[in-house]
Amino acid sequence: MSGFNMRPNHKPGNPFSIDPVCGMKVDTNQPPVQWVFQGQEYHFCSEVCKQLFQREPQKYIKVEAG
Repeated sequence: MSGFNMRPNHKPGNPFSIDPVCGMKVDTNQPPVQWVFQGQEYHFCSEVCKQLFQREPQKYIKVEAG
């Protein structure tokens, strides 16, 4: 998508990321579940959230205009 950038759910230097499905804070040093989609690593609080994300990733990916 030209003109759009995916916002990662983890920021460098921050030991936590946000589960893109439920919004829960996830420790990136020991994430319960993780998955790489389109070159971006996502962290999830549970296998259920990961499966929901895998079914409809575009529903959960935050997109910002560039």
